[in-house]
Amino acid sequence: MAGNLERRENHPQPEGEVLYKNILAAFSGFTNSSIEKKNQPKEYKASVETVYKAFQGLSEEFPDKFPGLYFSDLCGAPYSRDLENKLFKIGAFGMLEHDNPCQRYLKITPKQAQAIQIVLEQSYGKKDLNNFIVIAKKFRELVKKFEEPDLISV
Repeated sequence: MAGNLERRENHPQPEGEVLYKNILAAFSGFTNSSIEKKNQPKEYKASVETVYKAFQGLSEEFPDKFPGLYFSDLCGAPYSRDLENKLFKIGAFGMLEHDNPCQRYLKITPKQAQAIQIVLEQSYGKKDLNNFIVIAKKFRELVKKFEEPDLISV
């Protein structure tokens, strides 16, 4: 495993991998502040629109961490096909789910957040992990800014 971490730290990563790992990092922060609390909610959710707004904010503040993540306006809300594809991939691995048939909300359980953190810790080096903390905190801040308070956790 150490060789794998060393390889990732010392060599440039493809743009798609950089984008994917930083999207995962952001979601690790979606629940990070509450994961250690004894009375944590069973799950966390936010509207898809809020998630897209939050990632648009992240991509503007950290363009080097979200290369190739571009947004267009879709009926007054930000939209990114690249983000949609990455969210689908994360969902396919069971680390994120749509909360309803209309797919208007994304949901993550503490167990899923823990799985994301394990993947990040096992796959990337210390330098990346420190960057992930910054991204995760900013994502959490943006979700709280854009989301209706009663939708952030249930």
